[in-house]
This record gives sequence, structure tokens and C-alpha cells, in this order.
Amino acid sequence: MGAFIGGLGVAGAAARVLGRNPACQTPLDLVVLSAASFKASRTLAHDEVTSFVREPFVHGEAHGRLLTWSLAAAGANDFLQASFAALARKSNELEPRVT
Repeated sequence: MGAFIGGLGVAGAAARVLGRNPACQTPLDLVVLSAASFKASRTLAHDEVTSFVREPFVHGEAHGRLLTWSLAAAGANDFLQASFAALARKSNELEPRVT
């Protein structure tokens, strides 16, 4: 877990040094983020190393699916929010042309 948090800090520092704007996202960013979220949820839900993370959410052995479903719901929510924002942005672009 420490290595993950350290890696996240290094990635954030690299983004700042390279001048990467977090508001500027492409469809490729969505695909990469989706794949990373999938892998993170699989790791949290199935690896023995992260069983201590699951323990507060399950009874008995920490091999339950609650965390997986929660992360999947969060991922679906992010996708729906991004889709709605893109649709609203496109609608706002088209509105002056119609009137």
C-alpha cells in the first residue's frame, strides 16, 4: 500500500513538472482511467495482500464483493457524469445554430 501511495505521489509530481493540465482530457484518458480503475478494483477485491482493506466491509473472511461493487458503481457514475457533461457541452454548442 505504501508503494502504491508513493507511486501516486510520484505520478502527481511528474504531472506538475511536465505541466499536464488535469482539466484537459482526451478519450484515450477515459480508456486508460477505466482500465486502471478495473485493475485497482480487481486488486482490492481479490489479492491476499489487500485483504486488510476489505476486512471492515465483510463478515468472516475478507473475500466479499462489496468493495468491488462499490468501485464498479463509482466507475459507472464517473462514466455517466463525463457522458452527461459532453452531451451538455455539445448541446450548448449547437443551441446558437438552431435559434
